[in-house]
Parts: sequence; C-alpha cells; structure tokens
Amino acid sequence: MPPHEPLVCLAALPPVTLYALGGFIVFMFFVQIVIARWEKRMVWPYGSPEAEPQFPDPSGYGKRWVRNAFEAGFTFYGWCPDLKGPRYRVSYGLLAPPSGDCFVVVGVGTIFSLQLRGTWIYSRTIDGQVFYTTDHQSCVEIDPARRWRNQLTKTDNFPALLKSHRETVRARGIAIQPFDTGHEVEQFKQLRQERYESMARAGLITFVDPSSTHFKYTLRGASKSAALNYSIGLARGVTSGRLPKIA
Repeated sequence: MPPHEPLVCLAALPPVTLYALGGFIVFMFFVQIVIARWEKRMVWPYGSPEAEPQFPDPSGYGKRWVRNAFEAGFTFYGWCPDLKGPRYRVSYGLLAPPSGDCFVVVGVGTIFSLQLRGTWIYSRTIDGQVFYTTDHQSCVEIDPARRWRNQLTKTDNFPALLKSHRETVRARGIAIQPFDTGHEVEQFKQLRQERYESMARAGLITFVDPSSTHFKYTLRGASKSAALNYSIGLARGVTSGRLPKIA
C-alpha cells in the first residue's frame, strides 16, 4: 500500500462523513480521559511466578515466544498472573538475557473478554529512563512524563522483535545500563516504582493508598495521556505502524 493512500481516501470522503468521523474522534478522546481518570491502576501488576500460564492461550503465542527467548539464552522467571482483578485473565512471562541489556515481558490472555497477545522488551538507560519495543499497538501506553519511550515493530516472532530493539538502541545511541544478573525482576520493579513516584511529583497521578501501590491519573495527567495515546495510535494506524518511529 502506498504510504499516502489512507490520506487520499480520507480526502475523497464527503463533508458529512468527515464531520461524523471528526466527531467520533473527539468523542473517543474524551472517553479515554474519563477512563484514565476513573481506572485504578497498579504500580506492580505481576503476581507470584508459576510454571505455566494461569489462563488458557489457544493461540500458542505465549509459549512459542517464551520458547524462542529461552532458545536464545534468556532466563525464564515464570508466568505471573495479572493482579488487577477478575476481568484481567492475563499471564505474563518474565525473561532476561545473559547480557542484561533488556528485560522481557510476554503477555497472553483476555482483558474484559478482549484478547491480549503481546511482548514488551525493556531497556533502562544510564539516566534512569526506559526505552521499550513491542509488537502490538495495544501494548503501548505513552508516558505523559516522556521518560518511557517506545517503538512499535510489527512482527510474528521473538527473534525479529529483539533484533529490532537492539538495532534501534545502537542506531539511536541509547546509553543502556544493564540489569544485574539474577536481580532483573527486582530492578524492573524498582524502575516502575520510580516512574510512578516521578509522575506523582509532577502532578500527573495520585496514589490512592498509603503504600503507593495503586494510583489514578489526575485530570491533567489523564488529558495529556489521552491526547498522546490517541494521536500517536491514530498516526501509527494510518501509517501501518511506521510513524512515529519512537514515541
């Protein structure tokens, strides 16, 4: 498909259809703000690791991608059930390579009956930021603080996703701070904790419990998050994931 074909198709639509489309986009934007304000989220949503996924994965995606990573020398730390509630029937496989240059999460299951199959490859930088690569736009959550950046690489196998991640790290000159062998899970958990504490200080979220394990977006945070997620998701949809390369 030519890169500008979707834009040409939009230009050919009658004005009434364009107005309706525009109205729908605005409506969905405000829906995302409401959801972001209402939803209670977890700093660390991963439960205790188990040998097998807690929920069925008829596609075989999870075990196939974990097997590919294991064959590439990654250490597998088990399948962790999602702790956010009964509607989150998701298991996450946690893995790390001997080099320590990244930390991998493979997610499979359903959220509100919607299928989730996706993989995240995270690398931390020497200045405390995070760069990650994922294979599905539904797995992208744009950071309103702009300290966790991502790229979308649509592929059907783990080696290709890992190659894309590492190539981008090298090409962009991203200075990686390796995870320590045997401590990858704890250090990834600490990264998440630091991320949300920083967002709270910036007024983007508020913790809803004394132990700072759950949070909600403030109106400012929800608006910024919705604007970024919706616009970037729309741009990647129009360009088949090509633009923006890093968000």
